[in-house]
Amino acid sequence: MKKWKVPARLLAPLYVCLIAAATVIPATGSASADTTDPLASASIWTRPASNSPQQDQDYWTTDRMEGSVAAPDTLATDGPAPPASTLTAVADGGGPAAVTPSATGNSASPLAVSWQSAVWANHTSMPATSIGKLYFTVPGDTSKYWCSAALIAAANHNTIWTAGHCVTNGHGTWYTKFLFAPNYYQGHWPYGTWTAKAVATPNGYFNGANRNYDMAAIALNTSSGRKAGDVVGWQGYKFGNGYRGTVWQGTRAFGYPGDTHPARSISPVGADLRFCNNPVSPSPSVYQQMSCDMGGGSSGGPWITDMPLPSRGWGYIIGHNDFHNTPSQAVEFSPQLGDDAINALAAVQAR
Repeated sequence: MKKWKVPARLLAPLYVCLIAAATVIPATGSASADTTDPLASASIWTRPASNSPQQDQDYWTTDRMEGSVAAPDTLATDGPAPPASTLTAVADGGGPAAVTPSATGNSASPLAVSWQSAVWANHTSMPATSIGKLYFTVPGDTSKYWCSAALIAAANHNTIWTAGHCVTNGHGTWYTKFLFAPNYYQGHWPYGTWTAKAVATPNGYFNGANRNYDMAAIALNTSSGRKAGDVVGWQGYKFGNGYRGTVWQGTRAFGYPGDTHPARSISPVGADLRFCNNPVSPSPSVYQQMSCDMGGGSSGGPWITDMPLPSRGWGYIIGHNDFHNTPSQAVEFSPQLGDDAINALAAVQAR
């Protein structure tokens, strides 16, 4: 077991950070990729040699970051839609990849169950420090966009998890100029920003926008010699086909929505990390759902289970904000994160 101390000099001087160490605990089982489903194997993007990490850092001026717009969580319009019927619980499965995250502190108070998202106020510790805004550009589009993402347990201590439609249009085109700003709130990103080194999403999303595979992992470049996970911590995950059909209790969804469904004012738009707190249920088909009203911009924000506040600020990512059926219903859907999620995460670790 190896502990990674966070040098005090790396922490923002105006914030007292409770992150003391990041400890990696081995998985409870071996994570193996699914080679039987060609749609589950990962498509890979790597930074072009002609475009340096510094160029991406320089591109994202404060004006461009603050002038970006929320990527719609309904951007994924292809693939099978979830049924409108009431969702039925399925017995727990168990799975091959339960990876424990960094053990960092958290001073937030336990919060009541709610489908109506609220502002997450504590920005001095996990989970907020591990979650941030993911900025990107779209070829042929002059707008700049943001999604949400979170640091996830990985050997490189420098990988984030998000939605597939935050990295590609689902028809063979990658987005560009990725920038991750952890612990963003109200125009502040006290720990710095990181650019993308490699991106992976299952073939099923990259070629066809199938929402069953709407997920992505991004390996980050170091920033001033720092790895993001060593600075802000990370969340664990429970991925694998054995977890399909699980009912997840005590789960919080996080993200940076630009709107809500049903619509209500959340001014200033996109300025705060918001969250919902509800159980996650499997759908009768291939998705999972949570009652939550976060809309565009929250896409890719993690669904974290088994995070007992205030004793600790980490848990396990088991889904993410992805899409909803209608603008009038506060129901968020996520793909189930099976072997396809393991494939995507493993693919960027080799880069």
